[in-house]
Amino acid sequence: MKKILINFPSQTFSNHSIRIINELYKKNRIVIIIDDYYIQPNQKILINKLFKEKKIYDFYQVPKSRIFNSYVELRYIKKIEKRLKNHDFDYYITALNTSMISKYICNTILKKKCKKIVFLIGIPQLIRYKNFNRVNNFRKLRKKYSFFELSSNKLTNFLKSEGREKIKKIFNFLKLTYSIYNNKINNFLNFYILPLILTGKIYKPNKIEIITQIYPKDVDLLLVDNNFEKKIFEKFIKNIKVKVAKLDHNNCNCLRKKKKYPNGLLSCLSWPLYPQKLPIGFYQDYIRDFKTIIKREKINEIHLRPHPEQIFRWEKRLAKEIKKLGIKVKIIGRSKGEYGVTDSLSKIICDYKVIAGFSSGAMREARDFCNVSNVIIFNKISSYETNQSEDAAKIFNHISGIEFIDYKGTYKKKTSLRDIKSKNKVLADYI
Repeated sequence: MKKILINFPSQTFSNHSIRIINELYKKNRIVIIIDDYYIQPNQKILINKLFKEKKIYDFYQVPKSRIFNSYVELRYIKKIEKRLKNHDFDYYITALNTSMISKYICNTILKKKCKKIVFLIGIPQLIRYKNFNRVNNFRKLRKKYSFFELSSNKLTNFLKSEGREKIKKIFNFLKLTYSIYNNKINNFLNFYILPLILTGKIYKPNKIEIITQIYPKDVDLLLVDNNFEKKIFEKFIKNIKVKVAKLDHNNCNCLRKKKKYPNGLLSCLSWPLYPQKLPIGFYQDYIRDFKTIIKREKINEIHLRPHPEQIFRWEKRLAKEIKKLGIKVKIIGRSKGEYGVTDSLSKIICDYKVIAGFSSGAMREARDFCNVSNVIIFNKISSYETNQSEDAAKIFNHISGIEFIDYKGTYKKKTSLRDIKSKNKVLADYI
């Protein structure tokens, strides 16, 4: 029986960690360690259930602090260090090995025999850069967005603006300047001073970590979603083994039971959007693409699912616009007045005829999990998303069975769903 330490972000616990645990627990002894960056409402219930079913051996939750993150995290890890060392782990599985927690675990707690696996569960940061597929050196990725170019553009816009607008921009500039220097001070404390005091080491992230979200020195095996991502990572990060794997085996239940919403559409909303910055055209473009699908697929009900960390409530405005179409609309995923998901995305995907919206990891997961429902990405809507630098079609075009509504509002049918086969390896195959 192998001993495995799993370190995943808390916000992915119910949707990703549990699926990995269900694949591994029968032949392995599993210990879980997560942070409290975002605690899901049902997390405690799920943990108790896993203990009761004897699927996990132990569980740790790293506390967080708004000011001295590294001090609180590292102090806790040092507190449980002996207990973790006593497990003598054979495998370490994480979704993010650039964190201080992960670096400390890899370099202080784990023995050399322990195999370190990084499993990228979302859309990699690397392939969101505008020119990721046209350069060979990661340093060139940021050349297009140099500080000089950004500053020049802002200065030009400032000089062209009117008096009241100039005052507003000056105020925003001062706020931004304060925020930047405040972050620099916090980073200096969290990456240099506090870790040096507690562990005698510095945890400053380098450029390749920031761009790829991978710390190459602490990886024995990197698992990505598909061959396209595999080629990109092999080009940018040398001397590490990169393989393709899914979270678990395909569990589509569309053929086993009737869909709960046979003419329903689920739209997963992406979270970094700020409502005060959304132009009126955003809602108009969203409704335009919904109209295309409603007519084509005979949709009579739309459910909006905010991102688990969503705190801005722009989806209410979107819901009002959808009601004007004469379509029933519902916002799902609320719990006790706060945003939280009672059921993981994988449990509800097969309930709907169509999954449509932003070019987020949810869309890829929907296609992986379900063989029947249509998965449709809105290209123009995706361009509003603050983290979306590259065109949505370039990021998702290599995934079979994902369809698009392009910038002009034209429906693009890609690959027949019958062509999708579940022959991919899963994480458990590498243990």
